[in-house]
Parts: sequence; structure tokens; C-alpha cells
Amino acid sequence: MKSYVPAEGFIPTADIAVKIAECVLLEIYGKESIEKEKPFSVNLVNGIWVIEGHIPNGNDSALTFCGQSYVEIRKSNGEIIKLLHTK
Repeated sequence: MKSYVPAEGFIPTADIAVKIAECVLLEIYGKESIEKEKPFSVNLVNGIWVIEGHIPNGNDSALTFCGQSYVEIRKSNGEIIKLLHTK
């Protein structure tokens, strides 16, 4: 029996991608750490949602890999390809 696959993929929108990333990040790194990184930046690159946290110093316009969450989620099937949080 074939599995149903939505035409738009299992993760069709940026909002859904961020919700999935946030759920996983909260479980691993904790609410206090992840809440400081909101709002998340999200972009679709070659069928991969790339979700990045903002630096937790109040400068919402700057992103950095120092103390930042980074998640890649495949749009078509929801696979989490990469997940890290640098310090």
C-alpha cells in the first residue's frame, strides 16, 4: 500500500517548519535558552527549510552562529537533516 504524500510536501509552510524546529529545540535545549532566540528566521533553500535563531542580546536584526540554533528540515518528508546549537 502506498503512503499518502501531500503535493506541497509534509511541511508546506514556514510556520509549520518553525513549529517543528521549536518543539525539538525546546526538548533538547530547554525553554529558557530557545525563547531568547525568537523570532526565528526561516528560509526555503532547494526544498529544505532552514530555521535559525536570533542572537540573544536584543539585536533582532543580526544573526550569528554564537549561541544560535540552526535546523534544516526537508519540506517533502519532514526529515530533520541538521540540528545544532552553538555556544
